[in-house]
Order: sequence, then structure tokens, then C-alpha cells
Amino acid sequence: MISGLSHGFSSGTPLTLDQGGVHLWHSFPGEVVDELLISRYIEILSKNERLRYSRFITSEFAIQYLLTRVLIRTVLSQYLDTAPTDWIFRCNAHGKPVIDDSIPLGSDISFNISHTFGLVVVAVGRSMCIGIDAEPVDRLTTPEIADRVLTEGEVAAIRKLPLAEQKRRFIELWTLKES
Repeated sequence: MISGLSHGFSSGTPLTLDQGGVHLWHSFPGEVVDELLISRYIEILSKNERLRYSRFITSEFAIQYLLTRVLIRTVLSQYLDTAPTDWIFRCNAHGKPVIDDSIPLGSDISFNISHTFGLVVVAVGRSMCIGIDAEPVDRLTTPEIADRVLTEGEVAAIRKLPLAEQKRRFIELWTLKES
């Protein structure tokens, strides 16, 4: 189920977000097993999203995709007067979903979404570029990854930490950069 939303949909009263404020929303795909709820969520998707959803081979990835799309649609509808089914998205230059210019916002709400196995999270902000990333702290990594994604100074600082702390610090820095 999608946290914070009554029956996964609208609370009825638009939420407000202070200038510079951020709200976080999340969902745990492993908890969504009710076929009626899944059917209801599928109805929210656009035609193209439903087609993409139907192409997933494993149910875990399909549910994660479904919740990612439904979460962003229903969350945005908590702040702006647009039904979850009416949102139109496009990808920006970095491949991230953004609200299509055809949707008249009249607002400075922005969002970013991240998902990893077992978690979907959305950050909603006002008057700012916003980013979020989620990674499991026990994610498999190699030293070569750190050399590719972190600066030399960051890698050197990590290597000065006790071995037991290095992996966690790497994941923290990597997640910050990805967001």
C-alpha cells in the first residue's frame, strides 16, 4: 500500500508545502499482494505505462514499476488539482521523469523518485530542484566502483576509515551523488 494516502488515493484536502520544504512519501512493493488493490492501481496508469507494466517478466519488478508510477501520480495529486490519471510526464535531459509542459501547474512544486528492491520513495519540494536516492546499505560493491563514482579525496577519506565502516560510507556518498 502507498503510505500516507487514504486507500492509496486522495485525502480530499490539498496538502501545503512551505517554501523550501520537502515531504517524503514511500511504499514497500513487497506488501502489495491484494489483487483488487493492484487492479485499482493499474487503472491509474497511462496507456503507455500499462503496456510497459504488462511486459515485465517477474511480478516483483512489475509491482515495483506499478507502485513507482502510481506513487508519483497520487502524491502529486495531493498538492495540485490534477487527478492521478491526468498527469502527463516526459523525461528530462538526464532521463528523469518531469511533469510535461502541457500540464498547467500554477505551482513551484517539484519531485524526484527513487526505487530499489523493496522500496519506492518520492521527495516533493517547493521552490527547489530536488533529488532523492535509495540504496540498500548491504548492496554489493567493489573498490573499482568507488574509483569510478567518487572523487579521489572521497576515496582517500573512505580508505582511512576502519574497514567495517568503509562500505557504509561509500553507499552514503554514492546515494548522495545519485540524488
